[in-house]
Amino acid sequence: MSIHIKLDGTHVVTEDSSEIIQERLAAKLSAFNEMNDHDARVLKAYRSSELFDSDWTQGVDSPLDSTTKTVWATYRQGLRDLPASANWPNRFTKAEFPLAPGVTDIPDNAIRFVSEIDDPLGIGTTSWVSQVSETVELAGPPVYKNTPNTRKTIIFEAPLSTMQGTVSIGDTFAYNGESCTISGVAASSITLSTGIGATISIGTTGNFLQEKILYIEQEFPHPAKSVSVGSTTASPGTAVTWTYKLENIVPQTLPVTWELHGADGLGLVETETVNVGVSSTTSFAAITSVTVNIPSDLSAWRTDNREIYVTFETPSDSGIGKIVGITT
Repeated sequence: MSIHIKLDGTHVVTEDSSEIIQERLAAKLSAFNEMNDHDARVLKAYRSSELFDSDWTQGVDSPLDSTTKTVWATYRQGLRDLPASANWPNRFTKAEFPLAPGVTDIPDNAIRFVSEIDDPLGIGTTSWVSQVSETVELAGPPVYKNTPNTRKTIIFEAPLSTMQGTVSIGDTFAYNGESCTISGVAASSITLSTGIGATISIGTTGNFLQEKILYIEQEFPHPAKSVSVGSTTASPGTAVTWTYKLENIVPQTLPVTWELHGADGLGLVETETVNVGVSSTTSFAAITSVTVNIPSDLSAWRTDNREIYVTFETPSDSGIGKIVGITT
């Protein structure tokens, strides 16, 4: 999407063409691969530095006892094994990343390699761009003169540049149910690798088949919130439970405030803030529930609406809720 702002302050929004979208996705994939290559180089340098700095632990004159020496050897082997991991170079878990003896936390200069810390949601572990192969068919110009099956060169009436597309070596030329790989391209002719079995007649046309890579943008996890309720109606003397869920958020302790609306005069707790833990074990979601017990006697209820509802909100997220009607 492009936004063009005019001199008078108005603007025009235009949708990007398919070519621009493909270029953008290709650039996004390329940037992701370049980032991975960069992180691989940085991690190799980190590993080399750690190995160099601990060489003394394995020397014959090392002051370490055999047990400590073995612990250091295990650490050094863990460094050497890093490139063989499926999580190389920047998707390691804390448990699998080797730590030097006596070190309990991932060093600051290694956090970028541990996605569990640096990217707990896994957003950066993929480019979010997939590739599919598609065969594109282009109609060629009419043939200029008969081409017997003994010849491999096909001459056309018009330059190939007049086609809606570009012909390249390696493409396929198809004619009358047969096909052959193109081994040469000139301004108004092509050369086939083996030739077509049938005679190609003057004025007829063939098709050019090309394998093209299409880039498809994948949906990555965005924060999403929802409220569910056990029932949309309730009777006096029953209980109703509202459940709040905020998904795709980084690990943290999140204060969630719920508030009961429309219950004036019923003597119910109307608001409370609870701390909800968010981690990989909760699928990166904050989940909390509140149960409201509807009194059997509603005579003190100061409303004619006969509805109550609960809203939930966090410091960075506006409140949402659901209404429950009370039957009498």
